[in-house]
Amino acid sequence: MIRVLLLEDSPSDTFMLIDSLKSTFAMEFEVTPAETLAEGTALVGGESYDVAIVDLNLPDSEGLQTYTRLREAAPEVPIVILSGQADDALTRDLLAAGALDCLPKGLSPAMLARSIRFAVERLAIMTALRKRTRELVDSRERLRTIIDMHPDAAIVVDEAGTVQFVNPPGAAMFGRTAEDFVGHPFGLPLAAHEEIEVDIRRGTGHGVATMRVVPVTWRGQPARIAFLHDVTEQREFAERMSQLNVMLEERVAERTRERERTTQMLQERNQQIEAFYHMLCTS
Repeated sequence: MIRVLLLEDSPSDTFMLIDSLKSTFAMEFEVTPAETLAEGTALVGGESYDVAIVDLNLPDSEGLQTYTRLREAAPEVPIVILSGQADDALTRDLLAAGALDCLPKGLSPAMLARSIRFAVERLAIMTALRKRTRELVDSRERLRTIIDMHPDAAIVVDEAGTVQFVNPPGAAMFGRTAEDFVGHPFGLPLAAHEEIEVDIRRGTGHGVATMRVVPVTWRGQPARIAFLHDVTEQREFAERMSQLNVMLEERVAERTRERERTTQMLQERNQQIEAFYHMLCTS
């Protein structure tokens, strides 16, 4: 079903136009007539139409003003102008302002049908493009929200290795502001891989982080997100524990050696005592 808004103040022209559409179109359509611009703008404010066919000269509006006021009221509806007085200059102005077509009255029904069909197809394409754009915007906003809320550092890097976005934990990890980070080289390997450890610069110091890289699409271009988890404190703690374990093992070994020396000394003394008593008993 094609929904047509027809702005025409001549009842005879309206009848002829509807009759032409019926004889030309194989598909069903519904024509809503309006004799004034005010009536037409009121209709487009409450209903959706596939195309508007407009006579420029109406009782309450004339010329280019008719088109511009209807366009303001219905910016997404394709508008086809039908006029018996439009000259070349006005036609150029109308097309430059966004009118889909500007046709003279009394043209063949086939030409009008072609223009309406083009308008309907254009509207379908534009609707699909707007939907896809909204989906892309929504997807990007969802991705950005996820990155922003991620507890670890998350840094979006383009194919050239330039930082495009960094979440607050990422800026804090490197001791830099997001504004100072974006637009600069990332400086770490970006191949998609399992989690690896990388050295990082934290302000004026150094640290260690585990990093995992995931391919994504960012603003319509291929990119990668590097997720980094700072493990500097864990590594320092593990190193201290390792050193402590070594010290404990050394102390245990030393205590063992001391116990062995003490045991040996006691054994030697006992042997000396036994030898002394044996000598007393045999003398």
